[in-house]
Amino acid sequence: MNSTSELTAFIDGSVIYGSTLCEADDLRTKTGGKLKEISNIDLPPRLLPQAEDQSQCRSAPIAPCFTSGDERVSQHPGITVIHILFHREHNRIAGILSQINPHWNDERIYQEARRIVSAEIAHISYNEYLPRIIGFGMADKYNVLPRNEGYFSESLEEAPVMILYVTTYLSNFLYRVSGYDPTCEATISHSFATAAFRFGHSLSRRFVEHRSPIRITSPLRSLINEYSFVDSMKFLVIQGLSNIYTRNNFFSRINGRYRNDTPPVDLAMNFQYADAIYDRERGGPDSILLGFLISSSMATDRHVSDALRNFLFSTRGDSQSGLDLASINIMRGRDHGVPSYTTHRDMCGLDRPLSFNGLPDEMSSSAIEALSSVYESVDDIDLFSGITSETPMPGAMVGPTAACIIAEQFSRLKKCDRFYYENDGPQRFSLDQLQQIRQVTLSSLICENQDWISRVQPQSFSLPDKHLNMPIDCHDFHHVDLSKWSDKNECDVPNYGALAVGESSRIAPCTSCTCTHDGLRCRAIVIHNCETIIEKFSSKEITKDLSCVIQCAQFLR
Repeated sequence: MNSTSELTAFIDGSVIYGSTLCEADDLRTKTGGKLKEISNIDLPPRLLPQAEDQSQCRSAPIAPCFTSGDERVSQHPGITVIHILFHREHNRIAGILSQINPHWNDERIYQEARRIVSAEIAHISYNEYLPRIIGFGMADKYNVLPRNEGYFSESLEEAPVMILYVTTYLSNFLYRVSGYDPTCEATISHSFATAAFRFGHSLSRRFVEHRSPIRITSPLRSLINEYSFVDSMKFLVIQGLSNIYTRNNFFSRINGRYRNDTPPVDLAMNFQYADAIYDRERGGPDSILLGFLISSSMATDRHVSDALRNFLFSTRGDSQSGLDLASINIMRGRDHGVPSYTTHRDMCGLDRPLSFNGLPDEMSSSAIEALSSVYESVDDIDLFSGITSETPMPGAMVGPTAACIIAEQFSRLKKCDRFYYENDGPQRFSLDQLQQIRQVTLSSLICENQDWISRVQPQSFSLPDKHLNMPIDCHDFHHVDLSKWSDKNECDVPNYGALAVGESSRIAPCTSCTCTHDGLRCRAIVIHNCETIIEKFSSKEITKDLSCVIQCAQFLR
């Protein structure tokens, strides 16, 4: 029996917006399409709204926990800061959309901002995160990499030649070449949820750097910026001010780059505590996020940090209160009836070992020895134990078995989702809008939505490096041009002219288009008699129209 899930399977932003209408409504201001946020001069700016139920919050009432689309938002400050980032991005986009389209109401602004943010999350997941996990080879094999242009569908050249001759109706052809497959399910597999995608627990380190900025009060900053100091002079002024603040113990420590190095975030001591988010003196959520950008993860292996092995959900001051996440992962797999590690290798087309001596070369001798010491048979190896014992593939962070399971799941999350951001259809983004989304990176979003971070490495999922991943100024990142979402009164049709909103026209022999508030919407005209088309239009016009070529190919040879 499959277990039930409270969350949607799709990569749809529900972690930010909620998975039910009630959850979504509770997070909205119902004004200007925005989400609720806390604004208080004594707190870091633009925080998430506080949860009504604080029964599980260990830092309440001094530092209440938050609410968002996922109830685990305050499980740890590291999770909270990611929620804050996308929460801010929604409100930033909603504010701009309301200026571009002042006639839009709250509902339309909210839904469009949500659609854009959800697309950004999906694009970052498929374009930046997933290739780092499974490697570009597996990503290409399972067709999970986003396109560089166009919609998620095959080109005419990629389609089988015979299909041009056997297709009677254009709609059938579009169904064939569309990336979306309505017959498949995006359901999250047990193997993915209970084991393969939990490889990240091996990556977690107990202590993460907590990097804060030099805090220059607003009056002093205004005074500095009022004069035309060259950059070197400004640097000297800020250096002098930082020395004054240091002598007054305003900061705990200033490093060689004139930044405040505060104590690291201790994963073991911050489960269900929100006080680090409220700590404005240390930079609040922005300083935690910056710490993530400059901190390396642990390696993917069978070793898990004691913060998760012994102190999961522990209470400060109670050394006996923690749980063991690795054991929970293994037990969860058994409770869900997940097949063994060797069975999954067989399912993935990999060699299935018949004994411990036959375990794959992707495992070290020490890993094989450890597994044989606790499992009676090689077929008893739990999936989580097996995949975390594999050596990562070149260019990936996981071994072949985990990569197979993860790639297969993300492939279905892409092709089985009608609302996947690259899909064609009535709900689609215009090509101009899609190109804007394709230029979004996690680094660019961080720059757009943080208050004092001015430089970030281009690849957020890699450590900064002076040769390959040098931090650059935030203004050098691509900024989404939301003017592409302007609600125009007409649509430009290439090689045809303009159509007014609501106007439809036959713009080509076999294609009709309608101008809508969301842009141009075109569809094929079903041709029942190709000879009539050939008589009415020139050969050049017909061959330029893909809809004609598909339906009347036998007449064009």
